[in-house]
Amino acid sequence: MKIKEVKAYVLESKLRPEEYFTWTQSQVTKRVATIVEIETEEGITGVGEAFGFSPMATKAMIENSLKPKLIGGKSHGYQPSLGHALYHNQDGGAKGRGFNGYKRCGYSPLGY
Repeated sequence: MKIKEVKAYVLESKLRPEEYFTWTQSQVTKRVATIVEIETEEGITGVGEAFGFSPMATKAMIENSLKPKLIGGKSHGYQPSLGHALYHNQDGGAKGRGFNGYKRCGYSPLGY
């Protein structure tokens, strides 16, 4: 199966004041996640979460840097050259950002 489309979405859910919590750097008033959707030419879709401290930056990096590397590639199985390229991608910042979303999406069309 070959990858036909890659999309990234940012989901945001504001917390109620009684749900706020604090960690060493700030108070958390909302939960935010970047979701990656990969569609194959056969119409099978995989969905996974991509981690990054800035969900909007992670989304932009996936769409502008990783997407061109994924389109036309295999959607399953271990691919050392692609995995290496994505994990060591420096186009959008931190090493590995978005790679975990690809791994989850790539295996989910096969039920892994």
